[in-house]
Amino acid sequence: MSGKVKQNAVVDVAGLLGADVELRCAGGQIFRGALKSVGRDYLALERATTGRTTLVTKANVVAIVDERAPGLALAGRRAAEAALDRAEGE
Repeated sequence: MSGKVKQNAVVDVAGLLGADVELRCAGGQIFRGALKSVGRDYLALERATTGRTTLVTKANVVAIVDERAPGLALAGRRAAEAALDRAEGE
């Protein structure tokens, strides 16, 4: 991969269940916490700051960053930020 974020790409996130992740959304929101479940069109995240469960629609997510891999997380953040910048410029 060239490090680009693919829009509307299908990503298998089953391997991330229970892991600390960062979800970056199209509107600029960032959610951090443990990925609790994956539904047909949503992701459930237990927020790190509040401990409450938040549902995020998959269509709104532009990047999922695995916080367990710092190098990948940094690359993922940069790619997500570039994608958000492009989306805001449209």
